[in-house]
Amino acid sequence: MVSIRRHRDAKTFASAQAMRSILMRHGAVAVASGLLAAGGIFAPSAATAVAAPRSGTLMSTPVQVPVQCPMVTFADYPQRDPGGQFLANTAFRWSLSNHRFSVTFDRANSWVHPNAANNHQLERHEQYHLKLVCAIANIANGLLAHGANEQTVVSQLTNTISIQTQAYDLATDHGRLALQQAAIEQAIDLGQVQMAPP
Repeated sequence: MVSIRRHRDAKTFASAQAMRSILMRHGAVAVASGLLAAGGIFAPSAATAVAAPRSGTLMSTPVQVPVQCPMVTFADYPQRDPGGQFLANTAFRWSLSNHRFSVTFDRANSWVHPNAANNHQLERHEQYHLKLVCAIANIANGLLAHGANEQTVVSQLTNTISIQTQAYDLATDHGRLALQQAAIEQAIDLGQVQMAPP
């Protein structure tokens, strides 16, 4: 399955606007609890909360073997100028094999504008797009490990990736808002990503 970000919809925009508003009001310290309350993309604890497949109750799901997340820099991206407003695009592929998701960097569909190849702030923002997708894949693997229906989890994964990556771009203004970027990086690093419904 190929996933390339850059789509927008009203639901994503509203979620990102709520996240941006809370970050501006409360700062990075309150990011985890504030974003959850706003219906954002992060859960308030380091443990991932997921619904148990049959009981519907919440449980903490540690992922035994985390997804190997690609570590890339702009040196890994082809330099090109496709025109338009963006200076970089990070594409990725997710796959499901043996009841387990994995994520790979899609170099052929990724690019960085030649004038932005040394922009470390943008590079870090793009790296966290991959980390966000890997965090979502980890949650999906936890759901599968607890017996969730594979097709339901695939649907949930694709929906979550679409919503969360767009919300991340909007909340951080594509990495230009340093405080919001740092807060979301911290939440991703702490495993505070929340799955969207299927």
